[in-house]
Amino acid sequence: MHMTIIASGTRGDVQPMLALSQGLRDAGHEVVIVAGSNFEVWIREHGFSYIPTIDMEALMGSEKGLAWSESSHNPMKQLRVMRDLLDEYGEELALPVVKAAAATDLLISGFTS
Repeated sequence: MHMTIIASGTRGDVQPMLALSQGLRDAGHEVVIVAGSNFEVWIREHGFSYIPTIDMEALMGSEKGLAWSESSHNPMKQLRVMRDLLDEYGEELALPVVKAAAATDLLISGFTS
C-alpha cells in the first residue's frame, strides 16, 4: 500500500511520524513523508521519499508565530492569530498535501497537520 505521512510541525511533530514511517516500511508499505523543508536531509537519510512544505520551525520563530505561541493563555486571541497564519500560509501548507494525495492509498496526519 502507498501511504503518505503528513508531518507538518517542529521536530517534536516530525520525529514520531518518522518512527511510524519506519514501522510501515518494515511492514512492506511504500511511504512518502510531507514535512517542512528543514527536515529534508533527515528524512532522506532514513531512505524516505519526501515532499517539502513550509519550514514550520522558521514560521514559529517569526513575529506571527511568536504571537501565536504567546497567546496560549487566551484561546480567542490564539484562534485569531492562527486564522491570520492560515490566511497567509494555508495554501503553502496545503498544496504539497494535495499533490501527495493524488498518488496515495492512505493519508496519515498528526494533530498539527
